[in-house]
Amino acid sequence: MTSFPAAALRVRDESLPAYNRLLQLRECALRCAPYGFRATWHHLIINARIPQRLEDDPAALMRAVDELAAARTIWQRHAAGFAAERRAAKARGQRVVPLRDRWQQHGIIGIAFCPDPLRHPRDPLPVIVGRLLDVYASGALVDGECPLCNEPLRKKICSDCGIQPRGRDGAMKLTGASRTHFLWREIWLRTPGSGFSPPMPAVLRDANRSATTAVGDDSLGTDVQ
Repeated sequence: MTSFPAAALRVRDESLPAYNRLLQLRECALRCAPYGFRATWHHLIINARIPQRLEDDPAALMRAVDELAAARTIWQRHAAGFAAERRAAKARGQRVVPLRDRWQQHGIIGIAFCPDPLRHPRDPLPVIVGRLLDVYASGALVDGECPLCNEPLRKKICSDCGIQPRGRDGAMKLTGASRTHFLWREIWLRTPGSGFSPPMPAVLRDANRSATTAVGDDSLGTDVQ
């Protein structure tokens, strides 16, 4: 299994084909997905402005992996502190993790799970991860309230930023499997003008209109949420 550092090195390797680098970015996102894989991936597409034609802006992949790596570094620093606290607690005979700390056992994946891949915070991932860690560690999490924007939760989900503060609810569904598949297909293909990709510069948009759109499914990445 490819590690995050190994995959990140390949994303940054400009001698590799752009699509291969995209697949390596996917590997990174599978291992560092604060919103869950799909919502994190959509966030990267939008924030790093990854175009449908990767060759139009190869640096976008670098921006995306740098943002992921920065968020991962913040989590790792926190996780190292928690591990040290647990070792000390075990030495004192306290082997059971306190209820208030159990969220830390699940890692960074889904720390701010967003059930709808199109609804997630827009701030950079390092900012969101840092803010959530501060709130969770302080014990200031209020039931029924979003820890990021202090808005009320509706059916466990923030009505503003879309996160589910206490992690993924395995029983939660979107609005059906067909819609979920459609959303993921459009996000993965970075379909221009559909809201699933960054805005396309006019010169590229005009050029693409004269070209065929035989993009293919690109294997649709993965079904992991």
